[in-house]
Amino acid sequence: MRQKTILLLFILLPFTSLHSQDLISVVGSVPFPPGTKVYFDGYEGLRTIELGSIRVDDSGQIDYFTSYHGYINMYAEGKSTWPLILEYDPVCLEWNEGFSFPCDPENEFFYSRINALESLDSLIKAYSEATDSLETLTLKEKLQQSLDKFPDEIMSEKPLNAVIFLEGEFLIRRAAVVETGEDMAFIKLQILDFINNNYDVLYHSDLTIRLGRAYVGMNEHIIQDRGVLNQAVLFDISEWLNGPGLSLGEKELIDFFLTDFLRDGKTDMAALLAETYPDIVKCEQYAGATPRPSQIPYTFNVFGGPDLNKMYSLDRFYGISKILALYSTECPASIAAVAGLYDFMGEKQIRLPVILVPNGDQEGELAELLRKEAPFGLQSGLKTGSSLIMGAGITQLPAFIILDERNLLKEVYYGLGDLKSVLAGDE
Repeated sequence: MRQKTILLLFILLPFTSLHSQDLISVVGSVPFPPGTKVYFDGYEGLRTIELGSIRVDDSGQIDYFTSYHGYINMYAEGKSTWPLILEYDPVCLEWNEGFSFPCDPENEFFYSRINALESLDSLIKAYSEATDSLETLTLKEKLQQSLDKFPDEIMSEKPLNAVIFLEGEFLIRRAAVVETGEDMAFIKLQILDFINNNYDVLYHSDLTIRLGRAYVGMNEHIIQDRGVLNQAVLFDISEWLNGPGLSLGEKELIDFFLTDFLRDGKTDMAALLAETYPDIVKCEQYAGATPRPSQIPYTFNVFGGPDLNKMYSLDRFYGISKILALYSTECPASIAAVAGLYDFMGEKQIRLPVILVPNGDQEGELAELLRKEAPFGLQSGLKTGSSLIMGAGITQLPAFIILDERNLLKEVYYGLGDLKSVLAGDE
């Protein structure tokens, strides 16, 4: 029995040792008071992942470990957020006076250049807010000098990932101050090349996310016409689809930009993106085996008012056509399509009732964004919504159902573009 136990230990030891080498610990003093709960967020491509939390002990120390390797954010509620690079074990923190990393070359190098980044940020802010022409000219000259000098400040003979992260930070700031179309085109090429050349390192950081925002955001510095701006953004996203999108995933990439546009109130851009890539953004739906007979009229309760606290019967809308707008908070394209529908109907002054039909959970950021777009809208109940979607045989979202004057199913549209064409023809 003892021989078997010893043999088993010899077999398991290499695996245990190998696994332990994957763990990285973060130990030492932190810039948060004792008892504070400290959170850690990591990244996978365009997605933020929660890496857990730990409380600061009575002496102001933490002893946290994770199997995640890469760039993370360390933060506490109501406090500043601090980036850390998890590459070498352990990451030793000494935050009692200032900050230092006595046993970690990645963070030591990264934080040694933080002042240069903050100086750039201050100059960019001052330059963008300057109103006096002489002051603007002086600040522009100082800013250009800092931009020219920064690449030399982050050069290192060591193959540190910190250098890559600092290069990404520099490109984001460089994109923030473009003033000509030629300059913008040059920075865009730099960003795409930078991501493609450093994809494996950037995948576990928020730099890909922030570079994506900086990339499309440059258009607003240069282009004033809204229609031209939208087309420029569409072109940019097509470039990302053919570049980083090949590794990040087409749907993940489009969903990321959709959500970002909705968050920024750019519903027209979000809807246009959903219309342009319907096959990429669509979300598959389970369709019921026995669809509702088409000759049976729909009947369900409709809720309205600022807090959806008023209840009506669908029969109240008898005698007029109505639109059932189907959506799910797990499908960004459906939220974009619904928001785009509201914009279109408001612009064209089309007076048809739009009844939102939710499917699934109604919590989270996308649910809040939709409430802002339709604060006084009409909506079916949550359970009713799921039944309507299944009963109508809906196979994907976004989707819109047109009910006729008798509350019978008239047509199903899976694209906002097709629905807009019909509505425009009925004006």
